[in-house]
Amino acid sequence: MVCPASSYSGIRNDNIAWSNWSGRAGRTLKSLFVPAPAGAVNTDVPLPPPVGLQQLVRVVKDATDNARSVHAIGSGWAFDDQAIGDDWAIDIRGLRSRLLGTVGDAQVNGIANNAPQTGAGLTDSWRASQADRAGTRKLVHVEAGIKLWQLIQMLDGLGLALPTLGGANGQALAGVINTSVHGGDWMQPAFPGLVRALHLVTHGGREMWIEPGTAAITRDDRLKPTLSCPDVEIVRSDEIFHAAVVGMGRFGVVYAYVLEVRPQFWVAEVATRPDRNAVFAALRAGAATINNPFGALLSLLAQDAGPASVAESRSGAQPSFFQLLLSTRNPPGIWVQRRWETTDRSDLNVGAATDVSGDLVALGLNALLVANPLGSIFSALNPILDAIVNGVIDGEMKNAAEKGRRGRHAWVTAGPPSGKFPDYKGVSAEVMFDANNPAYVDFLQAILAEGGNFRQVGWLSLRPSRATTATLSMHNVGGTHAVSIEIALLAGMVDNERFMTFVQQKALALGGRLHWGQVNGALTPQTVSAQYGGMFDSWRRALWRVSGDSMVFSNQFSRQRGLEPVAARAQLAAAVPSPDNLLVARSGPLQSRLWSPTGGWTAWQNTELAVPQDAGPVELVTEGGRCHLFFVAGDGGVMFRTRAATGNWGIWWFVTTTNNEKPWQGVAGGAVHAVSPGLGSVHVFYATATGTILGLRGETGAGVSWKERRPIQNGRTAPGGHVTGVSRRPGQIDIFTVGTDRQVYTAAWNAAAGWQGWWAIPGVSAPPGAPVCAVSRRQDFIDIFVADDAGRTMSAAWQPGQPWKGWWHIQNGRTAPGGAITGVSRGLDQLDFFMVGTDSRLYSAAWSPGGGWGGWWWINNAVASRSGAAVPVVSRSTNLLDVFMVDGAGTSQTLAWAPGRGWGGPWPM
Repeated sequence: MVCPASSYSGIRNDNIAWSNWSGRAGRTLKSLFVPAPAGAVNTDVPLPPPVGLQQLVRVVKDATDNARSVHAIGSGWAFDDQAIGDDWAIDIRGLRSRLLGTVGDAQVNGIANNAPQTGAGLTDSWRASQADRAGTRKLVHVEAGIKLWQLIQMLDGLGLALPTLGGANGQALAGVINTSVHGGDWMQPAFPGLVRALHLVTHGGREMWIEPGTAAITRDDRLKPTLSCPDVEIVRSDEIFHAAVVGMGRFGVVYAYVLEVRPQFWVAEVATRPDRNAVFAALRAGAATINNPFGALLSLLAQDAGPASVAESRSGAQPSFFQLLLSTRNPPGIWVQRRWETTDRSDLNVGAATDVSGDLVALGLNALLVANPLGSIFSALNPILDAIVNGVIDGEMKNAAEKGRRGRHAWVTAGPPSGKFPDYKGVSAEVMFDANNPAYVDFLQAILAEGGNFRQVGWLSLRPSRATTATLSMHNVGGTHAVSIEIALLAGMVDNERFMTFVQQKALALGGRLHWGQVNGALTPQTVSAQYGGMFDSWRRALWRVSGDSMVFSNQFSRQRGLEPVAARAQLAAAVPSPDNLLVARSGPLQSRLWSPTGGWTAWQNTELAVPQDAGPVELVTEGGRCHLFFVAGDGGVMFRTRAATGNWGIWWFVTTTNNEKPWQGVAGGAVHAVSPGLGSVHVFYATATGTILGLRGETGAGVSWKERRPIQNGRTAPGGHVTGVSRRPGQIDIFTVGTDRQVYTAAWNAAAGWQGWWAIPGVSAPPGAPVCAVSRRQDFIDIFVADDAGRTMSAAWQPGQPWKGWWHIQNGRTAPGGAITGVSRGLDQLDFFMVGTDSRLYSAAWSPGGGWGGWWWINNAVASRSGAAVPVVSRSTNLLDVFMVDGAGTSQTLAWAPGRGWGGPWPM
């Protein structure tokens, strides 16, 4: 049951034109809803809780019932079309109240609370933290439509503050979190890192309270009485939480957030002009220093403390914030801002930011450049353009450089909280890199080197932040910190769009991630997959777990970038039930088909299964002429079905010794893998919602009887992550996973010794839960492959009497970070491996004792759905290969190879 208002009573405007602040994206909306008190005309009227929530639920339910799409809009600060729905839009500006029922009041020294409310829904530890006046960790619960400036003022009145902030304060809270807005406070994460829980309204008006499974702030028995609707679904899942936090509006409309904040604090700021070449050299040196990527830069900057009036800069302490500023036209010079937290609460030069009449400057310069776009006037204007930009930056830095600045963090960072839009319009792109990846310095220098060749005026900033755990946050990097490089241009210049295209192309070529809220039109499903690897699948799997196939929150932005659940379920598996025969299964919906040399392909056959099914990857394993099909259902139950040697399928069963008890459930849409060590035995492996690695041993015969079920040696990986295996001799199994510390691990089983391990195979870092492909090319030999954090195709090998050897980067291959690499041995000491590269092309590589490695070769112009997609491969007879993939249109395809004939296909299945 959902809990909507009995009828919608707010403001509704039909067929209304809407555009974002920059004017780059807009359309005529079929209906724009603004939840407001009944009879209201003013669209900026707050609604008392829970009335706003009930109206929001009403609109989403009506959209679902009427097959309309709907999207929330806030301040419209995003540069592309993220906020624009196909049909309806909800302006959530009226949903901006502070909510006390669940988290209560945060007690702070110096702030008197009249009859403070206890955090009724919180755990004991968070209740204690809220009540501790000297404590630094505090929670606040607010509706998602509140603007940052309103939130800043609210928190200031409570003696609290946001730990980080970008350079503006007019955005809606939902917007800054959904697009992973950040500051330059380098020991703080981006905004998604502040979220501890969110209240979501999704398909049909369902309400979901979502928290991480491993860091809960509430208890079910305490939380439920604080919520206005008795049927709110309480979800405690790391995968769903981390995906929904940066959900780009695709999961639904966020009604409210619980944020972790801190007591109000002051900062002091200086601005200096160090040697630019020395700065670049320090950045490059830091990128090579694990866990301390900014040490070299901060040591360099410490040589110039700035104005004497800022004592904090001479204390020897590291700054809490820094930012580099340059002109995009690349004249000499660089500015650096630094800030320190301070106990001095005397304000110094804290006022409104310098007013830049950008429109007038841009229009005037644009007229000159259009009049003579290629003539001598262009080069003659360069000094003028450079002087204008330098003058703007100099003006911004003047107070901090000459006298220093001091004040509340939010005031110094983004100006007084007023929500005022800038006086100029512009266009901006921002690119994120791992701070330990020197490619960000290459990108910075490449942009500066080319900037003067484009007719544009703007500035470039570099800011750091801590890495985040939000799945598709640009800041979710392998290292400890991320670096952002923002290129902001004044609107109206002739070459702005051409320069923005160059910036995006260069960023993608160097492995950068484009900011979700800025110019990112170059993103496609393939480029997003290349940027995020297995995290892209995890996000889409979480989306399916929340709203299934629902298209209510789909829009052009999400479809162009592949932010949809459908592609996450297009998975294939293949097996050889008997020599020269093939069995293929696919998910979404579950189907199978058979190939034989005499009969060719049969038609796809649907499975008969009443429980939720389209949940993710399928697995096939052959054992004694039988084939066993596995997948994780929508309720987390691991399901299997057996095809007898006669060709008849059995019924579906749970993979369990008794019943589907909750502690033994998998993750809907998660990976499941199976290995047969010999006739009469099948082992199944998967990871639970907490990342615990489970294994089950089944004995086969007339059916499958599951005799053993256990956690494997306390192993842990990502929730729903891959646990792969191989049998290198009868009665022996070796399994592999990427642990939560990003190392590859192995464990081993045989009937005599049972389970042993886990043992690390050091030397490579990969995303937790990434698939590890294991192949045995002769008895007791193992070769493994994994795509590391950079997407490199890495390999290691083992044989009896020797330790693991490797890792080797095979043939310079690259796929998505943590992407799938599949392989098979088609004959003694023969290896063939396959992957979908960063360009979404299907590639193969091969190894033999005499020839070594060859490849990677693009196979017959085949292009798959995305980089890193799994490509099942089998050898149905010695020296024959059959490969299966899903293309960009979602069509299942197959290719085949035989000696002397080479590759055939791809053929649609």
